[in-house]
Amino acid sequence: MANTALRTVLLVEDDKMIREMTREYLQKSNYIILEAITVERGLNIVKQHAVDAVLLDLHLDGEMSLPSIPQFKAHQDIPVLVVSGEKDDKKKILSFELGADDFVEKPFNPELLKARLQSHIKKTSAAKPLPAQPRAFGDWRLDTSQMQLLHKNEKSAGLTVSEFHVLKNLIENAGKVIKREDLCESLRKDNYVPTPRAIDIKITRIRKKIEQPAEQDTPIKTLRGVGYIFDQTALKEK
Repeated sequence: MANTALRTVLLVEDDKMIREMTREYLQKSNYIILEAITVERGLNIVKQHAVDAVLLDLHLDGEMSLPSIPQFKAHQDIPVLVVSGEKDDKKKILSFELGADDFVEKPFNPELLKARLQSHIKKTSAAKPLPAQPRAFGDWRLDTSQMQLLHKNEKSAGLTVSEFHVLKNLIENAGKVIKREDLCESLRKDNYVPTPRAIDIKITRIRKKIEQPAEQDTPIKTLRGVGYIFDQTALKEK
């Protein structure tokens, strides 16, 4: 079976029931879901995580979220889909004027929502130039097409799927501190969310698999009590 790249969607929604329903459906469709209940939290997430699309509720805690659309797009070139129970054409027009890629009315058909997401993500991905080579550090390179960490001799490090995604997250955000709780959320699946302790164990296993016994330093640094950061200076194009 061919490997399929997992897509990450940021869901900015303060209605718990709608948030849980949307998350559960999209996770079953192999999306990684990051969640926020405020615009501020959503913007912090796109500063720290690579995401493929944003589902943005029109009203959050009584405030209209539309002015934040340009801010989301300023951080990452990603589609923003506004979700709303209102049928006000003026707000729809304003959404598009501010840069929204779509306007989805509640209640929505989950299959239709997924189809719209896939369409916008596909168009955006096709417009982005592909990186020339996988990211690499030391004697290792991250091959996202095979979901493998490969040594210079082409031998796999043997990372598990979750270990691969943790390392990929850290490398894609090299130089930025990633909180343990955010790493937990990035691995959320159905009703399972790993604990911060489980993330610590995964980091320990990754380090053991990529480091030689004589090495003194690791590119994965620990910020005690907060999270982890991948040393940007360790990265190279290979």
